[in-house]
Amino acid sequence: MAEFSKRPTPQEFIQGAVANEDSVEEVAQPEEGYPWESCNPQIQKYFNLRINEVTLAKLRFINEHRPGSMQQWVRGVVEEAIENGIREILQER
Repeated sequence: MAEFSKRPTPQEFIQGAVANEDSVEEVAQPEEGYPWESCNPQIQKYFNLRINEVTLAKLRFINEHRPGSMQQWVRGVVEEAIENGIREILQER
């Protein structure tokens, strides 16, 4: 019978995504928790982004010269920027 592993909590996931944990200070979690803790990472949501024609052409150029899809590349860049933004906000507290 297959053994299933426990799905990590959002906080465990975020901590695991940190590239260099030594450089990240522990920041106290607010008592009410973070707004993303009750979200399901398996549910995909859509977000429209308006960019100008030059930026889109640059994005397509990147897509033509890298493996994977444009969606995957943009999602990776956005997720990294979001984690950095959260880290900055929490360190300011």
